[in-house]
Amino acid sequence: LQVKTVNVILALIMCFMFVVSIIDSKEVRYDTNFSQENMLTHIEKLSENGPRSIIDKEANEKALEYIVSQVESWGVTEGDTTEAPAYMIQDYVAIDENGKYQNFYLKNVIVHIPANAENTTDEAVMFMGHFDSVPMGQGASDDGVACATMLEAIRYYLDKMENGYTLTNDLVFCFVNGEEYNLFGSRAFMDEF
Repeated sequence: LQVKTVNVILALIMCFMFVVSIIDSKEVRYDTNFSQENMLTHIEKLSENGPRSIIDKEANEKALEYIVSQVESWGVTEGDTTEAPAYMIQDYVAIDENGKYQNFYLKNVIVHIPANAENTTDEAVMFMGHFDSVPMGQGASDDGVACATMLEAIRYYLDKMENGYTLTNDLVFCFVNGEEYNLFGSRAFMDEF
């Protein structure tokens, strides 16, 4: 009788676990206002001019211009300030120490969203992705996805902050260039900042 009772209890538990496992997870959604549609648009816009390699200067520059135009459309202004959301363009010369490539004049885009809580830390959370691509690829996944995610995160946090959301840490978003050629943009960021 005890074995039968244990088997019935185990069967009921298994049925419960089965029902829980087949519930449509799409019904349980959290509204974060983080838009997948916006991210897809960003990926398309970044990729629409062909490969963004640093040797494809026009497409590379158009990607940079798109990033800046989006950031500005959300009210972020250009400048070196920590008082309000701002962006800056970091100009640098990428010097190839091995002599394989010529020197390149490149730019990174750095967006800073300062903490706005009453008790802030002296620390920042940094996000980094590169907007250049290999010469033979559109760069949608490498690394357009990261750039699109960062753009959407900037929009998302600025929107939330307008509605009373507070950050205890600064947020820094680095859109670097020249990653596919020896990590030029990341090195330039680390050297200067």
